[in-house]
Amino acid sequence: MAGGRRQAVRPYSYIADDDAPQGLDVELVEAVLRAAGVDYQLRLYPWLRVKSLLERGEATMAFQFAGTPERHAQYRLVGPCASAPRCSWPATGSRWRIGGS
Repeated sequence: MAGGRRQAVRPYSYIADDDAPQGLDVELVEAVLRAAGVDYQLRLYPWLRVKSLLERGEATMAFQFAGTPERHAQYRLVGPCASAPRCSWPATGSRWRIGGS
């Protein structure tokens, strides 16, 4: 199995200091696979590599990508696995303002 993103997105998926996949999305996928009794190895790769692994049959499953019409035609998609608003918090003292105020 491969998980793919263009970059690590904490807290959803990232590679920890010990090179192990970590994050909320990783925990969700692992919990589902364990509950289903699936033997797996999970690795996180950049999205283009994940696509290549899927096309060559070197990965049997992937997660963390948008369900576009093109991808629905190409892959058997399930989900969404989770839904949550994405938020940004500016650093203290930052000049970043919401709504131009």
